[in-house]
Amino acid sequence: MAEVRPEDVPVAQPVLTEEAVSQLERDVPGGVLLPGGPGYAAEKDGFERGVVHHPALVVAARRHEDVVVAVRWAGEHGFGVAVQATGHGPGTPADASAVLVTTSRMADVRVDAETRTAHVGAGARWSDVIDAAAVHGLVPLSGAAPAVGAVGYLLGGGLGLLSRRFGSPADHVRSLTVVTADGRTTEASSASDPELFWGLRGSRGNLGVVTAATIGLFPLDEFVGGGLFFDGEHVRAVLDAWTAWTATVPDAMCSSLAVLRFPPLPEVPDFLRGRHVVHVRVAFTGPEDAARALLAPLTTSAPLLADTTAPIPYTLSGTIHADPTEPASSISRTMLLGGLDEDALDVVERLAQRDGVGPLLLELRHLQGALARVAEHGGAVGARPDAEFSLFTAAVVPQESDDAGVVARHFQGDLVEALTPWAVPGAAPNFVVGPQTEADVRAVYGDDVHRRLTALKTLHDPSNTFRYNLNIPPAPAPRH
Repeated sequence: MAEVRPEDVPVAQPVLTEEAVSQLERDVPGGVLLPGGPGYAAEKDGFERGVVHHPALVVAARRHEDVVVAVRWAGEHGFGVAVQATGHGPGTPADASAVLVTTSRMADVRVDAETRTAHVGAGARWSDVIDAAAVHGLVPLSGAAPAVGAVGYLLGGGLGLLSRRFGSPADHVRSLTVVTADGRTTEASSASDPELFWGLRGSRGNLGVVTAATIGLFPLDEFVGGGLFFDGEHVRAVLDAWTAWTATVPDAMCSSLAVLRFPPLPEVPDFLRGRHVVHVRVAFTGPEDAARALLAPLTTSAPLLADTTAPIPYTLSGTIHADPTEPASSISRTMLLGGLDEDALDVVERLAQRDGVGPLLLELRHLQGALARVAEHGGAVGARPDAEFSLFTAAVVPQESDDAGVVARHFQGDLVEALTPWAVPGAAPNFVVGPQTEADVRAVYGDDVHRRLTALKTLHDPSNTFRYNLNIPPAPAPRH
C-alpha cells in the first residue's frame, strides 16, 4: 500500500461562522477575541515579535476548563490549536486556520514545602515560582531569564542555571495535566501514562496543551552568582582560559561565556555602553570562598572591567545573565558542540571580532555534569553525554529583511557552518526558534527519539491539531 503523507492531502480552510463563535463565547465568557476587535492585537503578540500571529481568533484562558472547551471547539470546526503563555519561544506563527490559546492568566503557583514540590499553572513565569519557593528556602531549576514561562520551558526540556548539578529541569517534573487533541484531560506521570509523560517533556507542545505541572524543588543554602567582564580585545585569552577551566570545575559550578556588543543606549551601564565585551556568567551552589578559589584562573586571564560575582539570594538569579525583559524582534541559531580545540577557538575568536555586525550575542554554555547522565524517569530530550557546550547566537533586529537582519543572519550562518566540524547530534529544543523543516526537527531529537515521538503524535494527535510548534507530524495514514 502506498503511503499518504499529511502534506499530500488538501486541507480545506475552516470557516469561522457567527453561530460557531457565539457558541464559543457562551462557553468561555469574556475570553474570545476576534481580529479587529478589542484586545485581539495585544493578546496575540508575545515576547518574540519576530513571529507574528494572525489566528482566526484568540481564547484567553483563565482556567483549565477554558482550554478543554477551546480544544474541543477547534476540533469540531476544523481549526488547529496554537498555544502561548509568555511567547518567548514561539515556533510557527498561528495563521487563519488556528485558534490561539493564551494561558498567561493561569499563573497560580502553590508550594508544598514538605514534599519539596510546586504546582505551577500554565501561565506562571519562573519569577513567580522562584519567589514562592524562596519563602520555604527552596529553588526551582529555572533558566537564565525569570520572565520566561515555566511550563513552556519545561516542555522544551529546559537548560537551567543549576542543571550541571541537578540535571535537566524536565527530568524533575513529577506530573503534568494535559488536554489532548480529542479534548480529554490526562494526568501524566511516571506512574500514570508514562509514555505520554516522557514525550511531553521535550516535544514542545506537540502532544497537547499542558495546563499545569508539578515540579521538584531543591534546598539551596548558599549561592554565588554574577559575572566577570573583559574588554572584547581579550576574547581569545578569556576563551582559552575558560574552556580549559570548564574541564576542571565541579558540577556545582555552572557557567557560560558570552561575547556581546552593547548598544550605546542610556539604560546600558556606563562600563558596558557601546562596548564589545566578553562576559563570563557564573552560578555556583556553594560558599563564597570556594567560588573565589575556583574563579581565580579566570580573573587573572585578562584585565577585568568588572567582577560582579557575590553571594546573592536565588531571587536575584535573573541578574546573572540580565536577559532583556522587553518584547523585541530577534533572530537566532543554536547547536551543540563537543570539545573545542585550538582550531575551534580560532573560529570563535575570528567571528566574535567581526566588525559591522551590530548588537548581538554569541554564547557558549558549559554542559556536562548531571546533563550528561541518564535520569531514571527522564523526558524526551534525555542526556547529552557527547555535548560539552551549547552555542547560541542571537541578534535583535527590527525585521529579518532589514539590512541589520540580513547581516546578522549571514553572521549566524557563517558561525554555524564554521563550527560544524565540532558539532554533536541534536539541539536544545527551547533554543530552536521559528519554523523548521521536518528534517531539521528530526535532527534536533535524533532518529530514535523522533520515531518514538512520532508514534505518540500519531496516537494522541493524528490530525496534527497541535502543529504550530517545533512540529512532529503524525505518521502517514495507509492508503486502502
